Amino acid sequence: MGHEKKKIAIGVVVDISFSFGMAVCAKSSALNEADELYMAGSYREALDIYCTLEKNDEIESRINDCQFWGFIEYVRTSGGIEINHTEDGSNTLATVSIEARESGEIILTYEDVHTPMGVVETTKYTLSIPYGSKEAVVTGRYEVSNQAAKAVQTAEGILDIGLYSYGDDIEWDECTDDAKASSGLLNETYLGLNVLLFNAGYYDLMISDLQHKMFLSKTGCTMQLIGFENIDQEAA
Repeated sequence: MGHEKKKIAIGVVVDISFSFGMAVCAKSSALNEADELYMAGSYREALDIYCTLEKNDEIESRINDCQFWGFIEYVRTSGGIEINHTEDGSNTLATVSIEARESGEIILTYEDVHTPMGVVETTKYTLSIPYGSKEAVVTGRYEVSNQAAKAVQTAEGILDIGLYSYGDDIEWDECTDDAKASSGLLNETYLGLNVLLFNAGYYDLMISDLQHKMFLSKTGCTMQLIGFENIDQEAA
């Protein structure tokens, strides 16, 4: 009797070991398949497989990569994204554009053209986020002109997107004025305003558009994956 029990026990151990080995092989096969899909740029398909695997730091990192690069692919295959913010009946044409480079860089641009009483005002702000960096390059340009005069303000700086919150004005590292006019009236009226200093609403609009399009892409990418630590993805 004792010998029979021993044989049965050995059989159970062999069966468990075989099952465990099969599970390990299946997991390895799935991981390899996901890795191949990822390297081929099939981020959604790779993501589906990674999400079925037991989570660890390595798998979580690959899931995040698939979500980020999936969003980059979404923007690039769309040929870039443009959102029209022009209001009906307004004499201001306003747009926000979202671009993505092959390198993973994301570029946001706000631009408007305002035409009050024979004067043309153009405002442009940009936010360029390099892949893997929380230091974004920001620029601003304001130009106003009429038949007699032209005045321009430009600004540039670096924004730590990890510290950014909605409502923050961008603090420029450099801001310059350039005026070419046959009449000093335009310069005195517009350049003295330092319009580029009051930019929070423009950057809020660009970043909220990015957040909303990210949500609509259904790639799983979040603002935190890009580097915005103080923006709640649920707000999208």
